[in-house]
Amino acid sequence: MRCAAGLFALALCLPTLCVPQAAMAASVVLKQVGPPAVYRPGGHPIDVLGISPGMGPDAVREALSQHYGNVVVTQNNLGLENGGNVVQTQNFITEMQAQKDIDQMAVWFGTPTTGNAVVEVTRQQSFRDESAAPPLQEVRAELIAKYGKPGFDGTATGSGEVLLMAWSFHGDKPSPCPHSSCRMGLSEGLDITNLPAYDRAIKSGHQLTLVVTLIAGIADPSRAAGIVTQMSDAATKYRTLETAVSQMKTAVTGPRRKEPKSDE
Repeated sequence: MRCAAGLFALALCLPTLCVPQAAMAASVVLKQVGPPAVYRPGGHPIDVLGISPGMGPDAVREALSQHYGNVVVTQNNLGLENGGNVVQTQNFITEMQAQKDIDQMAVWFGTPTTGNAVVEVTRQQSFRDESAAPPLQEVRAELIAKYGKPGFDGTATGSGEVLLMAWSFHGDKPSPCPHSSCRMGLSEGLDITNLPAYDRAIKSGHQLTLVVTLIAGIADPSRAAGIVTQMSDAATKYRTLETAVSQMKTAVTGPRRKEPKSDE
């Protein structure tokens, strides 16, 4: 057995979500069932470098091109096997990456069932010359001005050299954000094995989570030698995977037949 190629090649390496090597897979077009979640606390979108959850591929490509120049676009599909019947979705945009010197960005997209929109953004900035790195407290102040008061603001466990700031949102309202619960919906990309974690994040009020890691400099601990920003939309991740798998299962097994009503 080999997993269906692509974005979910590892994430979907489960018995029901793998495609036999010799199998001829039927193709299915995923249909949109609803919009992605949108977050606008205070009337303003939550964004990382202008990229927000719910944005489509064209808008993201334009934003990345303006800041970075070249953008690498990845397209892939999903595959599913059930009882020897195999189905694969048509390709859709799954990820975009861009980089300029010390600054790199990765953006992941949901399936077409929720509009093929942004579900996660990661930005990493590394300052090799610590004397040119921004002061930690200046970065903190800018983040608070942009995102509001964080639900968690402190050092990483066992380290005074790594600062963590975390925000969580339920719809358009901030949510309490204890360190452990805030990070439960974070994962790289879209992962079918993380559906329970996405579900827990939603039920605990953490539909959207934003975590910023500030790494203090070695020569000058007052400066941020590294900044990692992660934004994850657990609500849309859960819905986009659940609805995509449902449509693929229907394509394999056929729609459920309604039981005829019995005459009384």
